[in-house]
Amino acid sequence: QALAAERPDSAAARLGLARALAAVGRRDAALEEYREAVALRSGDREAALELSALLVETGDALGAVELLQPLSRRDPEDAGLHAAIGRAWIALQEPEKALTALRRAQGLDSDGRLGCAALIAALESGAGEDLSAAYVRALFDRYADRFDQDLVGKLGYSAPGLLRDAVDRLGPVAGLRVLDLGCGTGLAGVEFRPLAAHLAGVDLAPRMVEKARARNLYDELSVGNVVAAVEAVPGSWDLLVAADVLVYLGNLTALFEGAAKALRPAGRFAATVERLEGEAAGGGYALGPSRRYAHAEAYLRETAAAAGLSVLLMEPCCPRREKGVGVPGLLFIVEKPPS
Repeated sequence: QALAAERPDSAAARLGLARALAAVGRRDAALEEYREAVALRSGDREAALELSALLVETGDALGAVELLQPLSRRDPEDAGLHAAIGRAWIALQEPEKALTALRRAQGLDSDGRLGCAALIAALESGAGEDLSAAYVRALFDRYADRFDQDLVGKLGYSAPGLLRDAVDRLGPVAGLRVLDLGCGTGLAGVEFRPLAAHLAGVDLAPRMVEKARARNLYDELSVGNVVAAVEAVPGSWDLLVAADVLVYLGNLTALFEGAAKALRPAGRFAATVERLEGEAAGGGYALGPSRRYAHAEAYLRETAAAAGLSVLLMEPCCPRREKGVGVPGLLFIVEKPPS
């Protein structure tokens, strides 16, 4: 900061400050410094790539595309630029544009170091309807080190506590087999460990799972997709928990059907979603400007019923803040019928 103040026209100083601010989780301030660095040295490829990654992470993937496309036209053989553009198009739910950029990057990336193959495979298999698993995994792997600080401190993340309170209100329970879907760093595990005889967690991002393992709360942790996790072992769980996880899925049919199979008789599935209202609610779910899905209450009820699950609780909640404003949400608990 002192160096940047002394030499405000130094791209190197502004870039160094941007990196430091990003490392301590001050993303808004980091974005300002990155933009200054890029403006001062417009041809700085590394600064542009770092700024674009932060733009995608903070919900401005279109800004990332607009930043990188002129650079890729200037240097059409730069695989890294094409790969970054592809990832930004994934965030914007533009699978065809993403595939075009990623295939170009893969053709230029002879040793496969950019990891385009996994993204291409995910998109070609139809992952474009929901946020690509490969994209979400990459996003949260980068975010793991500052996840708790940002989510709890800055965003007022309260979904795990809200879910625990709701589960408690439906009756005293203990000694449960609990599966934490999208466990992240283990914040929900802190809340549900007291209820669990066996606590398992699954998350797409390996570094998130490492952070959760360090808490020494879970009996079992794995890296994987939440739908695959509920389908893996039928009739095994008393309680499934998904705190602020369904925002990365649009269509919830497969998840509800998997949950119905995974639960023991009278087992329950407790989750939060962002609430979709107004005219858009007729579509069931929609992708918002923050690149997170919102779901309508009617859609949740219909999807649960179609899977044979009964709604025990459905109520408004505020799972987190966005730019200082509470995000409208829904909390639900559904139950598999007793045998």
